Amino acid sequence: AVKMYWSSVVSAFCVGAMCGGALSGIMANRFGRKKSLLMNNFLVVLAVISMVLAKNTSNIYLLIVGRFIIGINTGLNTGLGPTYLYEIAPVSQRGAIGCIYQLVITTTILLAQVMSIDGLLGNMALWDYLYCVVIIPAIYQCFALWNATESPRYVLQKEKDTLSLLNTLRILYPEERVLRIAQQVWNDVEDGKNLQKVSIKKLFQIPRLRIPTMIILALMLSQQASGIDVVVIYSAGLFEMKGYRKSTANAVSIGIGIVNMLATLFLVFVIDVFGRKPLLMIGFCGMIISTVGLYTLVFLISAYSVAMYLWVILVYIYVLFFSISAGPFPWVILPELFSTSARMTGISFTVCANWFFVNIVTVSYPPLLSAMGPLIFLVFIVFQVLSLVVIWIFVPETAKRPVEMITSLFDK
Repeated sequence: AVKMYWSSVVSAFCVGAMCGGALSGIMANRFGRKKSLLMNNFLVVLAVISMVLAKNTSNIYLLIVGRFIIGINTGLNTGLGPTYLYEIAPVSQRGAIGCIYQLVITTTILLAQVMSIDGLLGNMALWDYLYCVVIIPAIYQCFALWNATESPRYVLQKEKDTLSLLNTLRILYPEERVLRIAQQVWNDVEDGKNLQKVSIKKLFQIPRLRIPTMIILALMLSQQASGIDVVVIYSAGLFEMKGYRKSTANAVSIGIGIVNMLATLFLVFVIDVFGRKPLLMIGFCGMIISTVGLYTLVFLISAYSVAMYLWVILVYIYVLFFSISAGPFPWVILPELFSTSARMTGISFTVCANWFFVNIVTVSYPPLLSAMGPLIFLVFIVFQVLSLVVIWIFVPETAKRPVEMITSLFDK
C-alpha cells in the first residue's frame, strides 16, 4: 500500500504537468502570454495549501491533490515561459534569453537540494515548509510581470493593429530598432495566416508543421532517455551501498546541482555565438563518452577504491555535457520552429508529450534497474547515439535567424 501511495504521489505531478502543458496553448491564445503566467500563480497557492494540510491532517489524498495542482502549474509554466521569453527577445539574443529560463530551473533545483538536507528542511518535522518556499518565486513573478508588456506577436495577432504593435515594441527596444523588429513580427504573423486554425491533427498533416513537431518530440524524448535522472539516482544508491555517510551523498548531490547551474550559466553566454546544433552535438558526444566511462566503472568499483572518486568526476562531466545540450535545448528550440499561428498548438502538444516521457521514465526505471542492473547504462548509450544521429541529420540551425526563415526550411 505504501508503494502504491508513493507511486501516486510521484505520478500525480507528471499527470498534472501533462494537463498543464495541454492547457498552455488554450490559455496563451485566449488570455495572452503575460496574463496566463500571472493567473498560473494562483495554482501555486492552492497547491501549497493542499500539501501543507496533508501533513497536518495526515491525509495522503490531499498530498496527491496538491502534487497534481503544482504539476498543472509546472506544465503551464513550461509551455508559457519559453514562449513569452522567445517572443519578447531580439533575434540576436534569443538563445541567451531562452537559456535564462533553464538557468532559473537549475538554480531552483540547487536551492531545493540544499534546503532538503536533514539539517534544514529535509526532515519529518519541517518537510511541509519546503513546499511553502515555492510561494516566494510565485509572488516575485507577480510583481515582475505586473508592469511588463505583453508579447508583441500576441498583440498583433489579437488586436490586428500596427499602432498597438509599435507601442508594445517601444517598451522593449530602442526607437531605431522598432520598425525593423515590427517588420519581423509582422512577417512571422503573416507567414502563418494561410495555416488557418491549427489543430493537433494538422501538426502531423502539414509538412511545415509535421517536421518541426517530430524534431521537438525527438529532442524531448532524448532529454529523458539520455539517462540524467538514472545517473543521479544510481549514484545515490551506489554511495549508500558502499557504506558512505548520508552527508557525503548529499555533498555529491549538491555538487551535481552546482555543475548543472554553472554549465547553464556558461551556455547563456555562448549559445548565440556557437549556435544550437554544434553545442547539441558536442553535448551528446560528451554524454556518450562519459556514460561509457560510468558503465565501465560499475565493474571496477568493487576492486579499486579510487574508482569511486573517478565515478563522481565522470558524473560531474556527464551533467556538464547534459546541461549544455539535452537539458536546455528542447525548450530553447521549441518556440523557434513554429510560426505564431501554430506556435501554441505545437508547444502544447510537445510539452504534454515531454511530461508523458518523464512519467514513463520515472515509472519504468525501478523495474528496469532491478531486471537489468548496470546494463541499463547500455540502453541510455543507444538512445544517446540515436539522438546524436537525429540531431546531425534533422535539426536545423536556428541561431540569429528570423522565424519565417526557419519555418521556410520545412517547406523544401
